[in-house]
Amino acid sequence: MGFKIQNFDSWVKYLREKQVSFRGDVVNDPISGKKMVVVLDPDGNRIQFFEY
Repeated sequence: MGFKIQNFDSWVKYLREKQVSFRGDVVNDPISGKKMVVVLDPDGNRIQFFEY
């Protein structure tokens, strides 16, 4: 499942403060400006957040 969000950096900071489990690092595409991260919900399901 994925969600397109605004204020990506603020969301990532918020998720880290809430101790959400991240699957890897934030991906920043320097050419397109896209940002993407995958986290795990409490049941272990992957959720993708992205901004472009």
